[in-house]
Amino acid sequence: MGDKSDRRRFIKKSAMISLAGTSSIGSVLSKPNDPKKENAIDIIRFAVASDGHYGQPNTAYKMYHRNVVDWLNEEFDNQGLDFCIFNGDIIHDNPEFLPEVQEYFSKL
Repeated sequence: MGDKSDRRRFIKKSAMISLAGTSSIGSVLSKPNDPKKENAIDIIRFAVASDGHYGQPNTAYKMYHRNVVDWLNEEFDNQGLDFCIFNGDIIHDNPEFLPEVQEYFSKL
């Protein structure tokens, strides 16, 4: 029963952090599966970014993507990140922008 409770708590915290805003950093505490570390906790650090709208006219979308990649890499180097989620509106209306966006993401 403990595993289901831990999983629910993880999902609930992840969802709450995901809803907190664009380009946010979150931490989730979880108990490790190793019984020898019964009282220990692991910290999982992650970032959530959304609404990049790469290709949107009259916006500095290239600068925005360059900045978020630089910021995430800096956070990874300084504090550590376990993963990053880009949760939607990565491109603006035209799937032809996907290869360009991939060039930015490949620098993570």
